[in-house]
Amino acid sequence: MTEDQVHLVQTVGKIPDWNFQQKAMMREFKVDVDYNALFSERSIDFTIKDQPKRHMRGLKHDIKTNVSYYDPTATTDFELMMNNFAYEQAFRYNPNGEKTKLGLAGGRLLVDFNMNFRQYRRTSRLDDVGKKIGLDIQSFYIPGGFTINMVKSEALKGKMENWLFLIDPKLMEWRIKKDYNTRNYKLDNERIEKIMIEWQGSIAWHVEQAHALLRTS
Repeated sequence: MTEDQVHLVQTVGKIPDWNFQQKAMMREFKVDVDYNALFSERSIDFTIKDQPKRHMRGLKHDIKTNVSYYDPTATTDFELMMNNFAYEQAFRYNPNGEKTKLGLAGGRLLVDFNMNFRQYRRTSRLDDVGKKIGLDIQSFYIPGGFTINMVKSEALKGKMENWLFLIDPKLMEWRIKKDYNTRNYKLDNERIEKIMIEWQGSIAWHVEQAHALLRTS
């Protein structure tokens, strides 16, 4: 067979490998952006000549004022713990008067949070809930109208599955240029095709005290 025929046989009915590699690379870079926003440390890399890479400090290292530690295996009253965290840490510093903050939660913390309120799902007839059982509570309120809206973060896994980042959306600012367009950077004397994706920028976490972190040790 000709080379074109071989390529057709290998790719018919599925995504061509070149397109697959491009999409896979874009997915990886999008994850990198999110991970850097949370976990990167301030540093500079001079590995490539005339192309220094500067890393900004992520939220994990930037939050120093409002950090609470807890032991999931020893917490007997999860609701009380959440109330104390919300009152003492999450909304203790509220410079812009924002009453709603965003929570990036690990999967296990969300499960534990929902199971703490499992008594509220009781019903006398299964038909009333459309034959679906379970909880998906994503908001937590404390007196004064203060609200924490939580979403699951895929970045919080393993030892961080019980963590909760609290962010004041009005006091963070994405300063990132990210179009995720691929570019070919193969030299004329090279046979192997090469693609790259560039993104640049950082996140400005204004007023560090307005953000909070609930974590395990």
